[in-house]
Amino acid sequence: MWRQPQPYARFLGQELYYVYRGRLLIVMPNGYGIYHRGKPVAAERRLLDSLAPPGPSGARLATAAGVAVQRFARQAGLRLALPAAQAPANHTNRDRLEILAIVLCISAIGALIFVPRRRRRASG
Repeated sequence: MWRQPQPYARFLGQELYYVYRGRLLIVMPNGYGIYHRGKPVAAERRLLDSLAPPGPSGARLATAAGVAVQRFARQAGLRLALPAAQAPANHTNRDRLEILAIVLCISAIGALIFVPRRRRRASG
């Protein structure tokens, strides 16, 4: 059901029928889906149809979901502020260096412990 947000919303909503009672919003790169326990969702559907498709990136999907929820709140007469988006931190190189440092430390400790033992056994 990838790239079929409305059919997927209906399917997932029926699967969650006994454990979730609220509206279910689905956001996919090409659009939105909505389901509300078999109730009519024409007004919500029109609202979602007025929104531009989010696009494929995770950040755009998350932003689009937030905007849709904000619009639903406004439609219900509520004002909902979205938190400011934060740029993802890129820790890839730092993480790799930390892993390398840990491996080197473990190797050094292993060498300090096991090399002298082998020398003693070989000479003894």
